[in-house]
Amino acid sequence: MLSGGRVHKDHPRIAAYGTLDELNSTIGLLLTESVPDEARPPLEHIQRSLFSLGAAMADGEGRATHDETQWSTQPIEEWIDAMERDLELSLIH
Repeated sequence: MLSGGRVHKDHPRIAAYGTLDELNSTIGLLLTESVPDEARPPLEHIQRSLFSLGAAMADGEGRATHDETQWSTQPIEEWIDAMERDLELSLIH
């Protein structure tokens, strides 16, 4: 941990690190494939957010500064809404 503190390997924070790392790795693997051009920026944004969130979690004492705006879910939610609208339109036609 960035804070230098020690916790057991079954600590919830360690489990959360693992989950963030797995998701980030999956997105990274996806980005090595051919994805639609419009999907790449949101996926890269999500990756940066996950890195930032992981760093903040590792800083249990709050010593480092973190850009919390990086963690906003609004851009992701808007992207999902747009994809759902596109899907609905494609189902109509």
